[in-house]
Amino acid sequence: MNSEELFNQAIAKFGQGDFLGAIADFDQSISLNPNLAPAYYELGKICYQGGDYEGAIENFDRAIQVKPDFADAYYMRGSVRYSQGDFQRAIEDFTHYINLHPNIANAYYIRGATSSYIGDNQGAIADFTEVIRLNPTYNNYYNRGVIQYLLGNYQEAIEDLTEAINLNQNFADAYYNRGNARYELGEEQTAFEDYNQAQLIDASEGNIDSKDEHGCYGRGIARSKLGDIQGAIENLRNSLRICSYQRNMAFYKEVDRALRQLQQHNI
Repeated sequence: MNSEELFNQAIAKFGQGDFLGAIADFDQSISLNPNLAPAYYELGKICYQGGDYEGAIENFDRAIQVKPDFADAYYMRGSVRYSQGDFQRAIEDFTHYINLHPNIANAYYIRGATSSYIGDNQGAIADFTEVIRLNPTYNNYYNRGVIQYLLGNYQEAIEDLTEAINLNQNFADAYYNRGNARYELGEEQTAFEDYNQAQLIDASEGNIDSKDEHGCYGRGIARSKLGDIQGAIENLRNSLRICSYQRNMAFYKEVDRALRQLQQHNI
């Protein structure tokens, strides 16, 4: 078999779950053609799925060395670095991918989320704006609205969260966070209307709490405004549990600060 035939055979084995057979065929195809960038890429994917992050990066490095415009290799290497907590270099890889494919919404989303995790909220807003341009869903408006709120851009937050609500009338977390932004602007009446609507949605859905750290934070702040200090403390604790310090240091510190203030108030 030549290198191309071995590569195709490896792809078939990989699809059938024969990972060891696939690896052997990829390795043999590379021995026949050391410049076969897709083989390094596929080996990197296998390593990544198996939790061998260093092996994955090594293979994605080789794919990029052979083919510097290999966009998917940059994206996958960025994903591995993201999983390792190497956020700055992950952002660099996602940027390479975006430069090669400027109209893929998910690439802007993951780069924006990574920027948010290291406290670069302005960078996150710029990327979420591109996500909305390419894919204007309620979740994407919500994500940008939460970042605007955390930056103190309350009017912009209200506008984004209103768009999210217009697209999904049953989005409780968007109501909680919009209420918080309105409260900060002194619009207490409309803030409480949002809190009430969010609680009605919660009740209709069996009061299932949010699994989103931003949603838990929004609920906690809202409940503190409503005088439910114990409920607020529980929500903020959930937010900290979901959001590790390593993944999102700036946001973690903000939640921790709010929690400490409530705990002191509750003594």
